[in-house]
Amino acid sequence: MKLLFAVLLMTVSLSNGIAQDCSNILTGTVIDFHNGMPLTGAAVQISGNPDIVYTDDEGRFQLNSLCMGSLELEVSHEACITQFIKVEIDKAHTELDVKLEHHLEELDEVKVVGDAIIHKTNSAQEVVLRQQTLEQFSSGSLGDALRELSGVSSLNTGANIVKPAIHGLNGSRVLILNNEVRMQDMEWGDEHAPNVDINSTGSISVIKGAAALQYGGDAIGGVILMEQARIPAKDTLFGKTLLNGMSNGRGGNVTSELTKVFDKGWFIKGQGSYKRLGDQEAPDYVLSNTGIREVGASLRFGKQLFTWGWDANYSYYNAEIAILRASHIGNVDDLIRGINSGRPEVIRPFTYDLQNPRQEVFHI
Repeated sequence: MKLLFAVLLMTVSLSNGIAQDCSNILTGTVIDFHNGMPLTGAAVQISGNPDIVYTDDEGRFQLNSLCMGSLELEVSHEACITQFIKVEIDKAHTELDVKLEHHLEELDEVKVVGDAIIHKTNSAQEVVLRQQTLEQFSSGSLGDALRELSGVSSLNTGANIVKPAIHGLNGSRVLILNNEVRMQDMEWGDEHAPNVDINSTGSISVIKGAAALQYGGDAIGGVILMEQARIPAKDTLFGKTLLNGMSNGRGGNVTSELTKVFDKGWFIKGQGSYKRLGDQEAPDYVLSNTGIREVGASLRFGKQLFTWGWDANYSYYNAEIAILRASHIGNVDDLIRGINSGRPEVIRPFTYDLQNPRQEVFHI
């Protein structure tokens, strides 16, 4: 009985060995990731196998006598990072292209950078608001935050309408791109400011001089770029919540965001903020009708890999901005009387009500 069992086992093993096809071929090309040039002398071997094949002058290689199934290739070249690639052999002839990155070969200069901020141009007239500054002005506006940069001032109309000015130019002379979308709110007049939620952006850059013209011929004063933060290339979950309170206006704002990145490069990010202020006050009286209510939210998702990626964005913004009641005049006599009085003509008790005159802004 034992002899019969041994004979049957050898027969089955022999049948499997005969059935397995190990005459398959794997060919491929090893090229430079940056310029696509073939890499000569790159070493290609199957992990665990001592045999090594080198690429020819055209960067091509060939591995013979391969069995059906999966295998792992180890591809290396001088001044390149070694790559380990899984290959599925499921047909007689399999083609494969491998891209290696050259680091030492393409090094022409060394730039020492003190932080991780990436500049959009090579112009020396590009400045970037740091993340710490954006968080400090979480309860403010875009114009308030940009005043921290050299050469940028603001034109204030009332308590909450702040229009940025670059070297004295504002309105249509300053271009604002919010996630590559042109914002034209502040081009309507002095009483209109950019209506954006600075809590939804990851970085803000101001580009001045000739470099700004690549974004539009009318950007004589400069360009303000608002962009999303970079997504880390690792499986992680992170977020933050900021809560601010203000005594003048008896209110504040809250903003929160959460980002989830998966190991395959997929990511999703959600953000929301809410701001509420009542009438602001001078030392001796209330500035009636100077409150604000602002709601903002954004959703971003996509896939980000080393060589490529895509993402989709959705944003929501809704704000009501009250304008000082005493500033609403009907004729020149009202203006002269308001200037000479030293105090607003209309002073009411503190309230959170947003009455006329006011602005209502909504966009998605």
